[in-house]
Order: sequence, then structure tokens, then C-alpha cells
Amino acid sequence: MASKKPRIVQLPLNSDPATAKALKALSKRTRKSQQAYLREGLALVLQKYSNTVNPAHQETTNMATKSKKAKSTTTPKADRKSSSRALPVVDFADEKKPTAEKPKAARPPGVKAQVAALLQSGDAFTLEELLRRTSAKEVTLKTAISDLRSPKYCGSTGVLNIVSVEGKYRLGRAEES
Repeated sequence: MASKKPRIVQLPLNSDPATAKALKALSKRTRKSQQAYLREGLALVLQKYSNTVNPAHQETTNMATKSKKAKSTTTPKADRKSSSRALPVVDFADEKKPTAEKPKAARPPGVKAQVAALLQSGDAFTLEELLRRTSAKEVTLKTAISDLRSPKYCGSTGVLNIVSVEGKYRLGRAEES
């Protein structure tokens, strides 16, 4: 008579997206299936709460563990062979712990912020002067001027009424638009 295969039971699993993403990344990095990690997790939970599920099983497990510890006078290499079924415990929380807070260096202002500050000083500037003062490329400078005029891209500075009169850029009054 052929031996019967154990019946596989499907269990529903609802997890938060962060856990699912971490499990997927771990699986991809180690090339071990996600299912294997889930089985390992279930085995650990059942082992932890085995005294609640089956108190007699817990006593026999504790006795077996104690006798193994008493007999284990072998080398670590031999221990590894005997415990080939033991799976490593993975703690996702340990991966994201920062070792030390690094002080963040102050970033220099971007081209848009530099242009806004220059124009808000009240002076008029030619394109060449703005290029020299911001040390940016011409296309970047023109984009910054365009962004400062646009309500969609102006950012925290707010929309600026930048006008070009005789090749010089300056802030204009509301009626000059």
C-alpha cells in the first residue's frame, strides 16, 4: 500500500504592507521561499506556546533539551551537523535600528532659493549676473525663474512677479504683470 501524503492545510494570513515588503526582500536576498519563513515563524510560535497547547509535550521537550545539554561535549562543528534542522531566527526590527544619530549637515540653498533671495533684495540683475552669483547653468537658472513665476512650482517662497526690463530681471509690482 502506498504511503499517504500529509494533508496540507491553507491558513489565511493578513499582514501589514511593511512586514510583507520585509519578508519579500529577505526572501529575495536569501533565495529562500517566503513560505519557508512563514512555516519557521509558525513553528517558533507553536514551540513558544506549546505548554499552553499541550502541557505534557512541554515537559518532555524540556527534559530532552536538558539531556542534550548534559551530553553536549562535542565540538561546535559536530553540533552544527546534529542541529541541521534548526532554522535561524530572523528579527526584522534589528535591521532598521540606527547605530548612532549622525548630525545632518546644512544643505546650501538651491538655485531657486538663491534667485528668489537676490530678486527680493530689490535690485535688478542681468542673466549673466545671476549666472555668476548662483554658479548654475543657464538652463537651470531659467527654469528657476520660470518656477518662481508659477504657482504650481514656486514652493515656500510664494509666487514672485518677476519681470524682465531691458535684459534685467527684477521683481515687478502687481500692475506690471
